[in-house]
Amino acid sequence: MFWLLFTRKGRLSWRDPLLWALYPLAYLAYALARGVAEGKYAYPFIDVSANGWVAVMSNGATIALGFIAVAEVLVLVDRMLAQR
Repeated sequence: MFWLLFTRKGRLSWRDPLLWALYPLAYLAYALARGVAEGKYAYPFIDVSANGWVAVMSNGATIALGFIAVAEVLVLVDRMLAQR
């Protein structure tokens, strides 16, 4: 909400969402490493023992792509508001 109301518009780049996705992807790597080490996973969709690596990687990729798609919409909104 802060961004929408108080920041200057038109400053976001189309590749910013890729940078924003680095944190969630790093967290996914951490959650997977911890799950493998402890045998317990924080979320059922990353449970390798129940779903297998292919399904877990597919789930992660789907979530990451969804995150990036929503972030790209925010960049579009930023650019549209800058033209006003």
